[in-house]
Amino acid sequence: MTTYQNRRTFILGTFAIVGATLMASPFVGLAHAASATNPLDGMSEIRAISQGKISTEGPVWDAANQRLIFSDIPGDTVYTYTPETGEEDILRTPSDMANGLLLDGEGGLLAADQRTRVISRMDLETGAVEPYITEYDGKPLNSPNDMFYHSSGLLYFTDPPLGMNLASENKTRYIDFNGFYARHPDGTVELLKEVAEDLNPNGVILSPDEKTLYLGISSDDVAPILAFDVAPDGSLSNEREFATGLHNDGMAIDVDGNLYIGNETGVFVYAPDGTHYGTIALPGGEVATNMIFGGTDLKTLFITSRGPNVYAIDLTIAGVAGR
Repeated sequence: MTTYQNRRTFILGTFAIVGATLMASPFVGLAHAASATNPLDGMSEIRAISQGKISTEGPVWDAANQRLIFSDIPGDTVYTYTPETGEEDILRTPSDMANGLLLDGEGGLLAADQRTRVISRMDLETGAVEPYITEYDGKPLNSPNDMFYHSSGLLYFTDPPLGMNLASENKTRYIDFNGFYARHPDGTVELLKEVAEDLNPNGVILSPDEKTLYLGISSDDVAPILAFDVAPDGSLSNEREFATGLHNDGMAIDVDGNLYIGNETGVFVYAPDGTHYGTIALPGGEVATNMIFGGTDLKTLFITSRGPNVYAIDLTIAGVAGR
């Protein structure tokens, strides 16, 4: 996930200048693929499906209602977008500057609220919003950012300070490190990784078979995308560097286990062995903040940006819609 402060542009490898039109053919820098199927082969043109926002984030696909849910952090609003009709509605406002979003499978929408520095839960039927995760070891969190469920009910979440100084009225720091945590089904919060103050744990996601967890580290310098082995109970081991990038942000994954991650130059796409398939660039050089697969066949990748637009692009390999 991202915050909406300005950051310097980072160029990695070959790039292309893309026009500022809202529909354009995305540039894809190709590499030797790790398998016979490059997920970027046969992609559609990229198109803007929502405009006029400030800085968007947190996309989730609500399969039950066939709609996209996303947040505009500085716009203090969570929106829904229905592809079939093109209709856009407000789901929650004010949103406490919600960043990452996640459906809990029980009629609730979790949100990493930057203003209140908690993970909240919104009842999608009643609209009621309540705190869900508020502290670790008796101390208020920094600024929860992104999250992902394991099938055991374990909720992984990241807690850098990125939104604390920008959105929260209380800017006091109570935890002197940046954390990567897991909330157990009984409500216990466990620290999985302590990260230095100059490195920010950001996007987090599991592979489709739940055997690998990816954690993006964001920094003003090149930082790693980490990979961990995952046990059946959700515990982690064998931390290693999977790839590197600048301002690594939100992630998505497809059914073949290919990883999609937003950073300064677009959406980087990696094979499970770390091979870089290529990069999806956004029109006008907008920065990709996060993404999710959706649509009736789960082959549409919805991409949020550090700018006024939300984009969509159709791929040939289906993605994993759950976050």
